[in-house]
Amino acid sequence: MAPPGKRDAVPCWAVTFGLALAVYLLTLSRDVGAWDIAEMQTIPHLFGVAHPTGYPTFTIIGGIWSWIPFGSVAVRMNLLSAVLFAGAASASTAVAVRLRVRGSIACASGLVFAFATGTWRNAVHAEVQSLHLFLLALAILFWIAAREEPTPRNVSVLCLVVGVGLSHHGLMTLMALPVLGSLVASRWRAVLDRRVLQVAVPALILPLTFLLYLPLREGSAPLLDSNPQRSWWGKIRGEGFRGTMGKWRSLTIWSDAVGVQLQLLSRWVGVVVLLLAVLGIGSLARKSPTTAACLLAIGLLASYAQANSTDANDRYVLGGVLVIAMFAAVAVDSLADALADLSTKRTAPLVALSFILAFSLVPLNGLRANYRALDAHSVHRNEDNGTSLLNALPTDCVLWTYWDLRTELFYLRYIEHVRPDVTVLDHRSTRTIGSSFAASPEGVYRAVTNDARYVGRPVCFVPIPGQRSSGEGVSAAWIANTDLPWGIGYLGRG
Repeated sequence: MAPPGKRDAVPCWAVTFGLALAVYLLTLSRDVGAWDIAEMQTIPHLFGVAHPTGYPTFTIIGGIWSWIPFGSVAVRMNLLSAVLFAGAASASTAVAVRLRVRGSIACASGLVFAFATGTWRNAVHAEVQSLHLFLLALAILFWIAAREEPTPRNVSVLCLVVGVGLSHHGLMTLMALPVLGSLVASRWRAVLDRRVLQVAVPALILPLTFLLYLPLREGSAPLLDSNPQRSWWGKIRGEGFRGTMGKWRSLTIWSDAVGVQLQLLSRWVGVVVLLLAVLGIGSLARKSPTTAACLLAIGLLASYAQANSTDANDRYVLGGVLVIAMFAAVAVDSLADALADLSTKRTAPLVALSFILAFSLVPLNGLRANYRALDAHSVHRNEDNGTSLLNALPTDCVLWTYWDLRTELFYLRYIEHVRPDVTVLDHRSTRTIGSSFAASPEGVYRAVTNDARYVGRPVCFVPIPGQRSSGEGVSAAWIANTDLPWGIGYLGRG
């Protein structure tokens, strides 16, 4: 393990950040999103309350960011996601350098993460995972620094990053276990020193005050919530996210999901990178067993969370992709050293350089394979369709639709001020109707017109694609032509 100074002459983290961000900017979406994307383009700008777990830290940071004078609010929030994902790749490079990996290999590993299919797809849209992954990569970086030198400064910075992560997303609750646990276990004398605790404990606790945003804003802020019945305390505790986590059957669910996750990861980063990561685990375990065990635990916990969370979202596996890139960097560096040792003194540098150049082709291959498929800069379908639908509605109407479409229309209505006379609702707004999957024209009309606020106003209904378009006592008419099956309006007879 060479001294870090000899392998960190170039600020590799800056190279990774610049290259990743440049690609993200070229492919950045200029469109309004759908589902959670549209919600995260809307709620921060209004300083509202998002769906569980509320994401107060992202909302506050995004709310401030959304006022920069650049493009539309949707584009600004997409840009924030790109910057944070590039920051996560940059911090990953810095971690590899701290693990004594050559700078060029560390840079390539950071770009492997940046150009992985799942990373890139989310980096060009507004995505709360961007902040989580940035904070996770920083936590790993400062954890290595705190283990090597458990000074009050290093430990408190680590605690600050973890605290901010805990106030942002429930995933950090899992990731903090191996990070803080291994630090205390391996450096307990230094960590439990009074001078360290005096700064580290406040640094961990103070960021949790961001959670107070939820009860303070919930009563007055605009609400675009997938489950408003949940209390703010339920959101903080992760209800709606935990799923089967913590239950015995979660282990069976996890084991059943591992094969599917490996297939997903092989598509995202390639089989070669996965094999290199396995070699990297063994190589790092020989040099620093604690470091290898902590990184492996983080990757496994990301896999566990993805398998057992309520929606089993693929984005939760990105923490594993981050760790895989780090392990792959260690493997390539170790193999380069081994090949150089087997070569003659004259040919050793050339052999090592050839191997390093071969690894640098991996992110270039990801760039080549994904660029056309993930380039979102010229797509404006959602904005065009949503605007067309809103403009086709009757004056002063009440529009009832499913939540996935409501988020997009909510953005256009309340951020871009398209059709301010229209009220947009879904089954969370009219709870008596039940799930939007079971909504009928009669049920929608009855639920809306039973509310005194909407009596006398035209009622329009955009059902989930595939649902029936007419009902007893309710007439249907097409109100907009789009390239998606939207735009069926229901009006009471007469």
